[in-house]
Amino acid sequence: MRNPPILVAVIGFFAALAGFSFLFFGLRAIGFDWFGAFGDLPAFNNVGLWGWLAVVTGIIWLLAALGLWALQPWARLFAMFMCGLALLEAAIAFFQFPGAGIALGMALMPAVILWYLSTSEVKIAFGLEDLRSANQAAEAPQTFAASAQASPGPGLALRRAHPRPRRRLLPSRPLRRSRLRRPLRELHPRARLPRPAARTT
Repeated sequence: MRNPPILVAVIGFFAALAGFSFLFFGLRAIGFDWFGAFGDLPAFNNVGLWGWLAVVTGIIWLLAALGLWALQPWARLFAMFMCGLALLEAAIAFFQFPGAGIALGMALMPAVILWYLSTSEVKIAFGLEDLRSANQAAEAPQTFAASAQASPGPGLALRRAHPRPRRRLLPSRPLRRSRLRRPLRELHPRARLPRPAARTT
């Protein structure tokens, strides 16, 4: 038998507390005085039906607590259903006491429990989801992002398949022959060329 997660065990503990409280109230309402443990505490009158309903509710809560500790899927669904009813009650309280903050306080804990019971960790613990599939689902966004960065886009692939012809770079102004065929003295004013020797006849 596997051990439940800590928070699931805590939720089961509070479910057991609710079951014992309903069971105690129901038996007391029926007429059971708990062997005189409460002395002369007056008994309830004309609440037999409500007492039996409280007893049944207490038994259901106790079974739900045992189911949560045993990691039964139906116990998880029961806890989520009760959280939904608590959120519905909080919504009614919001319209009944607007601006008082009572609805927020009533909806906070059921919303947190409902979110926790919907996580992958709890689903794996209850056997509703495989660990390998959960890891693949968690790694899927990272793999997609890595492949998107590594693979070129359609525009880049199209440019690689059909490259543009390269343009030949031409000078903006054509070079003049006068600049190319300058005399050496103009290029180097200090240069002195040797004069040709005079011909003798």
